[in-house]
Amino acid sequence: MKAFVLLMCLILAIVDCAAQTNEDVGNIGFKRGDKIIFTDNFSKDAIGDFPAKWGSTQGGEIKKITGFEEKFLKVPGGSIINLQLGKPLPEDFTLDYDMVLPAEIGTVVPSICFGETLEKPGIILTPRKGLQLTVIRTGRKGFSDRILYGSGGGALNKIDYVAATDKKIHVGFMVNGSRIRMYVDGKKMLDLPTQFINSFRKNIYLSSPTNGWVETKTGYFYATNFMLAETGKDARSQVVKDLFENGEASTTAIQFKVNSDAILAESDLVINELVTGMKANTAVTIKIIGHTDSDGDAVKNMELSKKRANAVKMKMVSLGIAQNRITTDGEGESNPIADNATAEGKAQNRRVVFMKTN
Repeated sequence: MKAFVLLMCLILAIVDCAAQTNEDVGNIGFKRGDKIIFTDNFSKDAIGDFPAKWGSTQGGEIKKITGFEEKFLKVPGGSIINLQLGKPLPEDFTLDYDMVLPAEIGTVVPSICFGETLEKPGIILTPRKGLQLTVIRTGRKGFSDRILYGSGGGALNKIDYVAATDKKIHVGFMVNGSRIRMYVDGKKMLDLPTQFINSFRKNIYLSSPTNGWVETKTGYFYATNFMLAETGKDARSQVVKDLFENGEASTTAIQFKVNSDAILAESDLVINELVTGMKANTAVTIKIIGHTDSDGDAVKNMELSKKRANAVKMKMVSLGIAQNRITTDGEGESNPIADNATAEGKAQNRRVVFMKTN
């Protein structure tokens, strides 16, 4: 009987530990910072050229891919393609982008590194002065698809992950001090609390590592829609705090498909927070105002901004907020808060504003 009791206690302890782990894994989703530092979708770069805002040790070029609207940066095998930062990254920031892994090649090794220097990543060992995060897809016998990660020249760690091919994969990183989280298509894949050190803020670079496998020599991948943004330490609730404490909040964290009012999945976290705040403050009514950049026709931008504001409203209604508590409007491109002559300014202007109306 005593042995049975001990066994049951052990089982309950294991279950409790697993439950705590699962809860921790899902406790925060990716949320882009509100202060845009850098953005690039290569719209201003010519097909076949190397993009203006980047540097390279070994080629790379802008490409169009059948089935996609955007232009992409092709990252060839063995290359290091770095973002021209100008100054170190802030203490707290987010980075997200889309990548496509071509099905036509068997082994694809898309990597992103944060590092003190531009040191080539590997498939076995990490850069000595950097943090490497790699998605590896391979049809090679005896090897499984996975995410590889690590820093400081040590062996790469791995977790299982099977990446899709010929479709956009959304990759996001949230860095808060020494902590870095990695998300793939909205799911948190890694949470490293102490591995991001200050010197890693000097460089961000993409690479397609090569090793002894002949497949990696010709491996390549595509990337686009880069967004780098600074965020505060209380990023999860800043929009809610601004709205309910100050009466107004503005966010670029609610994202839409290009020229559309379709809300992207990475917007869910901030919308859910606003819904939670509305449910906790049942007497509050709000107005949602959409804003666009100056690209395209002003009349169409006005219409689009109104549709986007209404789309956010209907999303909140679907999550339990009464329709009569929310009104909407749009101002198109008429009220910019940043310079529409730059990509970063345009990204700041594509925002959604929430205002208390009582």
